[in-house]
Amino acid sequence: MGLTYELPQGSSVAWGTGLNELDISAAKTLQFWIKADRGPLPELRVEVVDSFGAKSQSSPLRVSSNARWQRVIIPVATFKGVNFNRLSRFIL
Repeated sequence: MGLTYELPQGSSVAWGTGLNELDISAAKTLQFWIKADRGPLPELRVEVVDSFGAKSQSSPLRVSSNARWQRVIIPVATFKGVNFNRLSRFIL
């Protein structure tokens, strides 16, 4: 999937997808790939939401704008208070 964006300075935007009560309770990390074709990049964070409404957000991600695919790995322990037996949303 590709996202094209233009953000005025000082603004923010969120993109998310449903996870249909995904169970990743046995996982140690949350991983995905991202590519940034041009910079400067906005501050990126990941938020996960469980089916009970609890949500938690990561620290800012380090992604460079070098037009190469980069693997992002976030320890599940980063997301406090979220039930990983029933995830409902992933938000970037």
